[in-house]
Amino acid sequence: MNKILLPLLAVASSFSAFATEERYSMEDLTALHKTQSWNELLAHANDIRPSKRDDAWQVLVADAATGAFNNYVSSGAADSAIGLGQQLLTEYAFLSESKDFTQSFAKTLVPAAQSCIKYSMEGCVESYGQLLAELSPAGSVSFEEGTKVFQNVSKSLAIPFYAAAVKQSPEYCEDEKVSNALLYTLDRPSNSQFALAKEVATNGCANTALTNFENYIIDSQSVRETLCPTYLSKGYVKGVMKKVCQS
Repeated sequence: MNKILLPLLAVASSFSAFATEERYSMEDLTALHKTQSWNELLAHANDIRPSKRDDAWQVLVADAATGAFNNYVSSGAADSAIGLGQQLLTEYAFLSESKDFTQSFAKTLVPAAQSCIKYSMEGCVESYGQLLAELSPAGSVSFEEGTKVFQNVSKSLAIPFYAAAVKQSPEYCEDEKVSNALLYTLDRPSNSQFALAKEVATNGCANTALTNFENYIIDSQSVRETLCPTYLSKGYVKGVMKKVCQS
């Protein structure tokens, strides 16, 4: 995974081989689509003026992106495929809405990223979490990967994975590991994942009281300031805990 960015130059070179001074039309791109000439189509996708990049153009680009990605995978070049996927997501944000593209990308990305988790490569894991969240795989995939990170790398670095899982299904808020990761991170306001943890705890998981939140509210000012407004309005805190939140 840490070598994934390296193939980008090679991928870009493969596209530039098709570059010419002549601009391609939609008819040209459609013809390339019919012959599955994916790399050439991607190399000339932006020949179409921005005002003309309609839904039909997006379909051509999405199909070409998926086709080119899968061609790299089938040839055994998974790293190049992932590098291409990153490049295309940066250039064409709408690809994050293409199920064919994101499913192919996630299917290749998950096994490629396991070494990051195995060897506790925090920078790599952080990049992996951000990218997987953008691909929005099934909630179970994000949850399972987050749990691996939680157990082997860092509770806080599991937050992006758990956030993606909660986005798919709020039921994950009931899991003790998710609660633990959120509360641990909320207790550390300088943590890079604090803002995301706050968003998940007070919005994504607003309808679920986090497991063992009471101890954190008593001991942590940061957790009190973050959770008490929501928990008071939801009626999650009563008696002594309510007084602690109101103090």
